Amino acid sequence: MSTCKWCNNRGIFLFTDKDGLCQKCSFKIRTEANSKLRVIKESEKLIEKTKKIDTVISSSELMIQYLSDFLKYEEKGISVFSRSIKDTIEGCCNETDDKIYSLLYPEYQKNIEKIDQLKSLNAKVNQANKFKSTTDKITAYLEKRHFKNTTLSQELVTMNKDLLDLTVI
Repeated sequence: MSTCKWCNNRGIFLFTDKDGLCQKCSFKIRTEANSKLRVIKESEKLIEKTKKIDTVISSSELMIQYLSDFLKYEEKGISVFSRSIKDTIEGCCNETDDKIYSLLYPEYQKNIEKIDQLKSLNAKVNQANKFKSTTDKITAYLEKRHFKNTTLSQELVTMNKDLLDLTVI
């Protein structure tokens, strides 16, 4: 007698697939997976192409949300993807963080040059604060996630400190 892992229906005439799902649940879960996978892939492409940190953050948040939706299946032993959802989310976060850093670092360098060229202390502080508002958005994004990247967080602190140091010299 088979039992569906998702709906818990059981019976002699209930057939389950390799994941232990009845036909109805298998169709429902696969349909949801395919639909969300399309959105995840589109978000991934958007992250690769964009030059805007806000776009990277919003696309990453959407990807993580959609991937997290599949944890409920994994907890019941139903594999939706070839690798675990937690590993997939961690990989997504690492790739997103790399992209954020690759976009942020040139901005950091430009700000160093600009602050060096500015004459007034007020203008220097304003320039450093503009950059800090960007890093504050990134920090807020990093703090919301379950997967933490202390390296990027520390790098943001260092960048802000460096720029602030330039305002007092």
